[in-house]
Amino acid sequence: MSHPDTEGTRLDPWLGSYASRALAMRSSEIRALFAVANRPEVVSLAGGMPFIGGLPLEEIAETMKRLIIERGETALQYGSGQGDETFREQILDVMHLEGITAHPDDIVVTTGSQQAVDLVSKIFLNPGDVVVAEAPSYVGALGVFRAHEADVVHVAMDADGLIPAALEETLARLEAEGRKVKFLYVVPNFHNPAGVTLSVERRPQVVEIARRYKVLILEDNPYGLLGFDSEPLPAMHALNPEGVIYLGSFSKTLAPGFRVGWAVAPHAVREKLVLASEAAILCPSNASQLAISSYLDHHDWLGQIKSFREQYRERRDAMITALEEYIPDGSWNVPAGGFYTWVQLPEGLDAKSMLPRAITARVAYVSGTAFYFDGQGADHMRLSYCYPTPERIHEGVRRLSTVIDAELELVRTFGTTVARGSDTVSFPSPDLA
Repeated sequence: MSHPDTEGTRLDPWLGSYASRALAMRSSEIRALFAVANRPEVVSLAGGMPFIGGLPLEEIAETMKRLIIERGETALQYGSGQGDETFREQILDVMHLEGITAHPDDIVVTTGSQQAVDLVSKIFLNPGDVVVAEAPSYVGALGVFRAHEADVVHVAMDADGLIPAALEETLARLEAEGRKVKFLYVVPNFHNPAGVTLSVERRPQVVEIARRYKVLILEDNPYGLLGFDSEPLPAMHALNPEGVIYLGSFSKTLAPGFRVGWAVAPHAVREKLVLASEAAILCPSNASQLAISSYLDHHDWLGQIKSFREQYRERRDAMITALEEYIPDGSWNVPAGGFYTWVQLPEGLDAKSMLPRAITARVAYVSGTAFYFDGQGADHMRLSYCYPTPERIHEGVRRLSTVIDAELELVRTFGTTVARGSDTVSFPSPDLA
C-alpha cells in the first residue's frame, strides 16, 4: 500500500507533494464573499456581476434555439484552438470602436479574458519575474501573477489613471536593481477597482515609457464600451500594436456565462498563446462563440450596449447620492463608466476587519486589501453598483453607514487607527472628480 508524502498533514496528506506554484495560490477575498453575499437578505455591493436582467433574454433564447437547430453539429463539436474565424472577424468590428485595426489572424479567442491573463502569464513569467501594475489592481489578475510565482510592483494612480512619472521612476529603479520586468498590466478604462480612466493625454506617454524600457504592456479592457457620457477612448494597442497585448471580453457587454474573451497580440506572441491555450483547453467553446456570433449578426448589439450604459449610469448616480447622504466623512471618485467606485474610509477604519460586522448588518463590499499584492489598502473599499437596483443600492449604503458609524465610535473610544500606506491611491473629493 502506497502512502502520501511524509511531509503531509492530517488535513492534507498530500501537502508535501504540491508544486511550489500551488502553494502560492490563495482564495481571493471576493470568492470567499460570494457564499454569503448572494443570500437574498444581504445587499451585495461586492461582486461585479453584470445586470443580466437588462438583456433581451427571449430574443437570445430564440437565437440559441435557431443555432442548435441549424448549426448544432458544428456548435457542439470541437473547434479551432485559435477560435472560429468568422467570429474573429466580428470581433474586429467591436474593437474598431476603440481605434484598433487588426487582422482576424491576430486574435486568439479565450475562455473569458481571465484565461487570456493566465495564458500571457504562462508564456512570459518565470518565478521571481516582476509584473508592474497599477495601485490598486484587479484582484483576478493579481491571483494569476501570484500563481505563476511572479512579484508584483505597484505604481501609483490618481484621478487620471496611472501616473507616467511614477511609472518611469519605478521602471528605472527596477532596472537599476537588475530585476526583470516582463510586462506592465493596466486596466485603462473605468478601472477595477478604482473606477478611474487613463486620460487620453497619458496613454501615449505610458506607451512611450514602456517602449523605451522594453516592457510589454498587457491592456485589459472589459469595460471600455461602457462609458456613461462619452464615446470609447482609443486603445493603447492602437498606439503600438507590437508592444501591447490587448484583452477584450463579452462578459460585461453581453453576458459572462458565455465565458468568451479574446487577446490581440503580435504574431510570434499570438502563436505561443494558441499553443498554450490548446495545451490547457484544446479549444474554446464552439457553442459559446457561435451563439455570440449569431447575436452580433441578428441583434442591435450596439443598442444593447447603449441600454446597459444608461442602466449603469442610473445605478452609479444612486450610489453617489447614497454615499453623499450617509457617509459624508468618506471620500470617493465619481466613475465615468464601468461598475465600481473606490471609497476611502474615514481615518482609523479598517475595511477588512470591519467586513464581518458589515455582513452581520446584511451588506457586503470588498476590502481594498484584495487589490494589492502586498496587502495594503485596508483604508479603502470597492463598492459595486452594476447589479443591485437603485433602491437596493440606497439601502445597502444606509446599512453600511451604520457599521461605519459604530466603528468610528470604537475608534474615538479606544484610539485604534489604520496606517495609511504611502502607495495607496488618492482621488479628489466627489465635487472635483
